[in-house]
Amino acid sequence: MSPEISVVVPCYNSATALPELCDRLRATLSDRSDDAYEILLVDDRSADDTWAAISRLAAAHPQVVGLRLGQNSGQHLATLRGLAEARGAVLVTMDDDLQHRPEHLPDALAALTPGTVVFACPVARTHKRWRRVASAIWNVPASLLLAKPVRLRLVAFRVFDRSVCERLLRTPARRPMVSTMLLRAADEVRAVQTAAGEAQLPSRYSTTDLLRIATAYSSGVSVSRLRLIGSAALGAGVALRRGRPRGARLVAGAGAAVLAASHALALARRRGTPVVLPDVAESTRELSRRQPAD
Repeated sequence: MSPEISVVVPCYNSATALPELCDRLRATLSDRSDDAYEILLVDDRSADDTWAAISRLAAAHPQVVGLRLGQNSGQHLATLRGLAEARGAVLVTMDDDLQHRPEHLPDALAALTPGTVVFACPVARTHKRWRRVASAIWNVPASLLLAKPVRLRLVAFRVFDRSVCERLLRTPARRPMVSTMLLRAADEVRAVQTAAGEAQLPSRYSTTDLLRIATAYSSGVSVSRLRLIGSAALGAGVALRRGRPRGARLVAGAGAAVLAASHALALARRRGTPVVLPDVAESTRELSRRQPAD
């Protein structure tokens, strides 16, 4: 029988945090039977003892399933591979460092409806001040281009159903970013407010990594929003041509460029192919199947 809920956690160098994460997830879901949920821990080819820790947890708890990727592929591809292996009707993703509190999972589950993705957004963040300021500045234009509410932050703590997951796994993306892909795969986006957890691991992203991630979010730009912006700029250029002809030409030219970009993006998405997922080198699920019955 397939579980009701699958919790997918991409893991990298998180051996020390995983036992507490699994204990708190199991406690949060303790009102359900053992076969009603599964916790998939996806080791993104860590350099520490993460796989050994996952193997111990899987041996101790039947709800825990370990997957070890053949090579380091990054958080988003590791998440997508875990989702592809998950069997639940409801899918949950979260980070491995406890910055997402498992105790808030029931709130996100309660907000879920068919075809919806729910983001569990912390009210206060524990990142350094410069990173919070940069994120706030970036969020305004990003919200405009991604067609998302400004108050919605694209965090890794997400809940969605099987229909959204299947569309997500078919969504083409040159640079896979799970949150922006979900914006395209879901019929509706919701957010629930949560308290921020205390991350048990140092941040693994440098300033360069964060800039690269911000650039990669362009893969989720809304084509309809681009067309709206381009049409508005083109219309403004026409309206301004009597009083300010030079400015009007610049505005109209920018609008035409945005419209052209929207058409090119739409064409690229129609021709795109689904993301190629990394291979699984080891799985505790397969190991348990090969063990002889008592």
